[in-house]
Amino acid sequence: MIDRPIKAVLSDMYGTLLYEDGGIEYSYNQMAIRAGLDVEQFTIARQATFRDSLTGALVDGVTRAHAILRYMGAEDTEERAHWVAQTEIETRIPAVHLYPATMPTLNALRRRGYGLGLISDCTYLWRGVLQRVGLEPMFDVVTLSNEMGTTKPDPRMYLSTMQILGVKPEECLFVGDGGSDELEGAHALGIYAVLVDQQYGVHRGTDGSYYDACIRHLRELLDLLPSQVVQA
Repeated sequence: MIDRPIKAVLSDMYGTLLYEDGGIEYSYNQMAIRAGLDVEQFTIARQATFRDSLTGALVDGVTRAHAILRYMGAEDTEERAHWVAQTEIETRIPAVHLYPATMPTLNALRRRGYGLGLISDCTYLWRGVLQRVGLEPMFDVVTLSNEMGTTKPDPRMYLSTMQILGVKPEECLFVGDGGSDELEGAHALGIYAVLVDQQYGVHRGTDGSYYDACIRHLRELLDLLPSQVVQA
């Protein structure tokens, strides 16, 4: 049990609440194959454009497809860019699933009275995915990097979420798989940082990230927190 009053739970998305069949690299490889692109060259180009897609500089799939094709030195036509963007949608979205513990845990936290905030480094694709899988209405605040113009561990990702929730850092718990230095970012602000070490998580089975506590399944959060919010 955490030895301080927690009023809100902040959560990462990918590798924490949901995953893609086979993991993100497998999903992207399948996308490249379906789009008729060389997998190795596509991977290099995708990684080169990744930051701009996370911060919203590449605002949609077609814009990013153009950037990838240009980086690869491949034929870059409007038709081909639309095809690559559509292939991403058709390949990745059906592969997205919630972890079995996600909805039961979020529902339990809401019943206990905790505020819920989602903080994710993600591209244009994911707002629609959150709506599709039913996650968006589970949270009081949804903070996405491509809409914020910055990524974790930038303090603004956490602070803007907490401001809307009306809580202080020491009143929050952040749970994530450790990608984007998110746990270090949370800890630096005084937020209680929890690593969820599960399949398809960035730091699966490693000690590659700072944390105050480590859990193997999201439902273990319920053992760390009181059965209802403690009012300080």
